Amino acid sequence: MTEVVLVHGLWMGAWTLGYLARRWRRQGWRTRLFPYTTTRASLADNAARLDAFCRRSSADVQHLAGHSLGGLVILEMLNQASRPHGGRVLLLGTPLGGSHLARQARRWPGAGLLLGKAAAPLGGGAERWPGDVEIGLVAGTRPLGLGTLTGRLHAPGDGTVALDETRHPDLADRVELPVTHTSMLWSPAVAQAGLAFLQNGRFEADRPAS
Repeated sequence: MTEVVLVHGLWMGAWTLGYLARRWRRQGWRTRLFPYTTTRASLADNAARLDAFCRRSSADVQHLAGHSLGGLVILEMLNQASRPHGGRVLLLGTPLGGSHLARQARRWPGAGLLLGKAAAPLGGGAERWPGDVEIGLVAGTRPLGLGTLTGRLHAPGDGTVALDETRHPDLADRVELPVTHTSMLWSPAVAQAGLAFLQNGRFEADRPAS
């Protein structure tokens, strides 16, 4: 049996990944949504909880999919612990290079309450990279979101995370799609691209990794 564990992003709930979960269940895969507190627990604590959640599984193959901050939680978990069931990792709009917007937001009044313990990992990005796992990323190119509303998005991107912040030399593959940081969670194109990567390790079988 193949399973996908889905991890939501900042200020969101597990339900926001329900559309992707339903699409992938149609392929005969089991899906499980990991709920966690995005601002009141540290990245390390959430990663440890995710590890325990993943290990409560009878799947033969276990893939992981994370949106934004959820992707950083997955990467931290992989750096902390060995994988119990193999599989690939799909990241959706995760700021691997650190989020300029998050760093700017730390200066806003009330930022401590707004971002809490998510501020440091979002601002810092992926400081370590796990080995022995194929990781792919979907980046959005439709600039509508918190960054554009505040006038603080410094480069092209999905309205919250800049395209340059979604790059990493060790990604197995990366694709850009015309979605925003939030709308990618309800996008048929993202669901199909994510499925292709989890199945084959490439978003398109005949396209070289970017």
